[in-house]
Amino acid sequence: MDVSQTTVCRWKKNKVIKKHTNAIKPTLNENNKLHRLSFALSKCEYDEQNDAFKFKPYTNIVHIDEKNFYLSRETQSYYLAPGEVEPHRECQSKRFIPKIMFMCAVAKPIFTTDGDVFFNGKIDIWPFITQEPAKRSSKNRKKGELETKPIQSITKEHIRAMLITNVLPTIRAKWLEGLSKHIYIQQDNAKPHIAHNDREFLEEAMKDGFNIQLVQQPPNFPDMNVLDLGFFRSIQALQYQKAAYNVTELVRAVNNAFQNLSPQCLWFVFITLQACMIEVMKSQGGFDYHIPHMNKTKAAREGTLPDYLSIEKQLVVDSLQHLFTKLSTDKMNQLVELIGYTGGIDQGDWNVELSENSNNQFQQKKQKSAYEQHNSNQQNFLGHTVKQQQHRTTANTTLTNTATCFKCKFLLTLDIFLGSLTWDVSDANNKNFM
Repeated sequence: MDVSQTTVCRWKKNKVIKKHTNAIKPTLNENNKLHRLSFALSKCEYDEQNDAFKFKPYTNIVHIDEKNFYLSRETQSYYLAPGEVEPHRECQSKRFIPKIMFMCAVAKPIFTTDGDVFFNGKIDIWPFITQEPAKRSSKNRKKGELETKPIQSITKEHIRAMLITNVLPTIRAKWLEGLSKHIYIQQDNAKPHIAHNDREFLEEAMKDGFNIQLVQQPPNFPDMNVLDLGFFRSIQALQYQKAAYNVTELVRAVNNAFQNLSPQCLWFVFITLQACMIEVMKSQGGFDYHIPHMNKTKAAREGTLPDYLSIEKQLVVDSLQHLFTKLSTDKMNQLVELIGYTGGIDQGDWNVELSENSNNQFQQKKQKSAYEQHNSNQQNFLGHTVKQQQHRTTANTTLTNTATCFKCKFLLTLDIFLGSLTWDVSDANNKNFM
């Protein structure tokens, strides 16, 4: 704006303009949007008694994710009393501040009717560290004493060992008797993550009567995991309140922050997750929405905050109708079966329509693939592409006149004899087969 600075300050003071912080969001293609919308709808269920939709209970879903926690930030704000000495922080390089990656696992907390905590939902948080003997003596330790060091590169082996050694035993130990032992562990699609059918994981997941399965959330879904959605930021905010000077103190600070967070904070993030799913339905799988602010603290204090948010029936029906023309018949049947609702939608019509569309798309892809393969074979087999193309563009009467050199003539004749090329002299100037 071509205005003076005083005018901008006056506008800001009178609330004519406001400050806005804009964050870059992941780029979504059409398949990502369809997966997001299908994922959000799969978490709903139809209540026939009240003719309404509601979110399914999250009592058997565990969210896991990894995050790097840094020893300190480059700049840190403090409130000091008069005469208090400011903290002294130092690091060898501001560009390479020591960090540790942690894996965290949480589930939805459960409260009694009186508001008491029945299950806090906080499984645990574990660092990716290793203990190594010190190679030489220093002011911090003697030679041979165990030294805590972070694992710099996390691989599938580290993830598998963390799940089998720490995550699964802790889930079994903290899981309440009344809850279902058929548990789903939701993870993102990071490359070091193991597959859902990993043999070593499945052997450990079936112990003690539990049936624990890994499920992958669709890609570009940071807002569909409560850890990325807000719980990691809550842990980090508390962790930065304690100054850590080495790796051991950093591990202690992160563990203390995780334990000190109230179950109510985790409950709020799960409610925000439901609100985000509603916004995903409204935007038909898009990411162009703002996370709703519901004043959850006040509502919880007044006892008006619901455990599960209500969903407009028409919103779910419109979302299903949008997916009917996009997804395959099998996927739509699975989604409708998960939701348990087919009312108001002629299932037979869209089944037939989708079958025909899928058939047409399949045939088109098949023809396109065959055409591309044919072109590739032609180029590999003939090898004289440029000269042959020049001959074809000058064809007037017969195919044999097209080839002016003996090599092209021989190859064209052989190609026609084998039946792999269909050539029409009248289309010589219109079609490009090579």
